[in-house]
Amino acid sequence: MDAGRCKQLYGNKWYAGCAAPAPGIEGQIAEVAMNPRAEGVWRWVSPTTLRFYPKTSLSPKTRYQLSLASLPMSDRIKVAKEVSYTTQPQAVRIARETLWIDPSKKGAHAISVPLRFIWPVNKAAMQKRIHLEPVSKSSGLTLSEPTFVWNETADEVVVSANILSLPKRNAEAQIRVDGVPRFSWQDGERAIEGSAKGAAPKAVSRMAVTGTDSLMNVTSMKIESAYSDSLAREYVLEVKTTLLVKPQEVLNNLDLLILPLKAEEKGSRATRWSVMPAIAAKDLERAQKITGELLQPGEELTTVTRIKVPVPAGRGLLAAMKPSLTSDSGLRLNRVRRFILDVPQDRPELNFLQPGHVLPLSAQQSVDIHTLGLTRVKWRLEKVKAPFLALLAQNTTFEDQYSELDTMSTASEGVIDLPKQKSGEPLFTSLPLAKMAQTAGPVHGVMRLTVSGFKGEEQQVQSSKIILVTDLGLIAKTAADGAMTVFTEKLSTGTGASGVQVQVLGANGTPVCESRSDAQGRADLPSLFGLDREKRPVAVVAVQGDDIAWLPLVDGARTVDYSGFATGGLHAS
Repeated sequence: MDAGRCKQLYGNKWYAGCAAPAPGIEGQIAEVAMNPRAEGVWRWVSPTTLRFYPKTSLSPKTRYQLSLASLPMSDRIKVAKEVSYTTQPQAVRIARETLWIDPSKKGAHAISVPLRFIWPVNKAAMQKRIHLEPVSKSSGLTLSEPTFVWNETADEVVVSANILSLPKRNAEAQIRVDGVPRFSWQDGERAIEGSAKGAAPKAVSRMAVTGTDSLMNVTSMKIESAYSDSLAREYVLEVKTTLLVKPQEVLNNLDLLILPLKAEEKGSRATRWSVMPAIAAKDLERAQKITGELLQPGEELTTVTRIKVPVPAGRGLLAAMKPSLTSDSGLRLNRVRRFILDVPQDRPELNFLQPGHVLPLSAQQSVDIHTLGLTRVKWRLEKVKAPFLALLAQNTTFEDQYSELDTMSTASEGVIDLPKQKSGEPLFTSLPLAKMAQTAGPVHGVMRLTVSGFKGEEQQVQSSKIILVTDLGLIAKTAADGAMTVFTEKLSTGTGASGVQVQVLGANGTPVCESRSDAQGRADLPSLFGLDREKRPVAVVAVQGDDIAWLPLVDGARTVDYSGFATGGLHAS
């Protein structure tokens, strides 16, 4: 704010006068004259900023004269009535190239390079200026004539060429755009490169092309934790190659060594070999050689080979691929490829084995858990009281395991000591719900089971699961007019459940409507449209004797996506 100018214009009321709103209203169209004329719209993007939205592209290297005389400006604002703007000349940005390696014996390799121009171009004329070629014709690298894929506005193109022949050694290719300088982004602005004095502008970029001696390569090896068929922990080595190979060929050429636990035999802690600068010969003498086992057919060509390795947790593994590894196309590695890997630590685990969240009454009322590396588990069973089922539907879902249930449930808890297991060996434990809930008969209703795993005195893991124990299955369908039809079924027999009381609970827990199921298990309810606030429908509850089923209406995971079924393009008649 120019205080002196404001005082001169407004006198003693200068501050209020200069605090008046700025001229522009965001989104409003402004009247600005341009010479030469350009089709488009000027709009306020902030109270003090105008932006031009051209209908067609502006012309490169052109000086535009702008007249702001028609803008409604307050006396407090001092702005030039005439301003000018000169557009940048045409230039091109050459993005990073992609070398496409065909892993099969066909060897249909290619190069692609994206180009971005500042201004739209004449496609046919520009294609004559673009050259994708070997840097040296004597290198043995030959490329096809380039192909061009343009965007709709003709300011971006991907230039591609097939590789017709590869030399033994790596070679260089280049893309060249004659008559157009190159630009790059610097501090958010386009910076156009200059050309030598007297030389015509051109944009050039070189790229390396891998020769046949280096085309066959092991790009990566990594080791990860996995489960065996018995859910024991095992470790899997994944080997990736650039070309197709037989997994058996990979295994035959792979040397595996378990490195010593400590670099110094009298050292106080285990060595992390992957960060060591080198491995001495004496360390390799103390290493243990092992053999892996393929986890896929040995003769099926692939670029990813998975091998089970018998290695202890937390150790270092040296994996070396011999240069005799040969691809399906006959190309070999040109040198030994060595990788030093850290085997993951033996971390404790606790998992629920039952899928889903419904436990039928007809089944044995127990929950099975799978543990690794734990000495005991502590469990807590929270059974939600019936008056709080509406509140539960609003605050939690079957997938949400961590909501606060203390105020709406009765709870019991206990501890189970586990037998000692070998490292990585699984243990399966059954948790009987009736005994845990301290009831004589079967357990019904919604409950949350939380199990914490301990190793010694320290808690290592925790897992929770919302469980609905019932013999009633529920499906609720809402029609276009808001009417709801609920289908109830006996899970033990698979037949419709008759005489079931079906209620729709409002947000305050009071039923907003109810019905009883007929002989086919169908219960029809009136339209739920227009119900809001305390009457907003949040859950469907079905009750038959002591049995109860609960379906939250706000849980998106319970909604069936009809578009997800493979209908083959057919519609219902």
